Amino acid sequence: MGRVALLAFSSPVEGRTDELVEWYDEVHIPDVRAAIPAIDRVVRYRIAENPGTAESPRFLTVYELPDGDVETASAQLTDALRSGRMETSPAMDLAGRPPVIQWAVAESES
Repeated sequence: MGRVALLAFSSPVEGRTDELVEWYDEVHIPDVRAAIPAIDRVVRYRIAENPGTAESPRFLTVYELPDGDVETASAQLTDALRSGRMETSPAMDLAGRPPVIQWAVAESES
């Protein structure tokens, strides 16, 4: 199998963008990397919203794995969540724009 990406969409609670970004950089990304040792690259993107909207920003964090083993990586992440080794931030919007997590498997590389 090819590369795999864990796609994590998230939004801050209104007025807490800087707090969410700091938590992602200092706490969450290191926690996810510890939970899934095969991760070899992490990039966080700010979603380009429609101009003129007043909504808080939406982020996409992409965790990349070279081996294509979604089952193992997903089990590792689930174990970390259930065991309390990962925490959420009060700055993350869990109600209005809750996080969305998806796995993607590369069909081709160039």
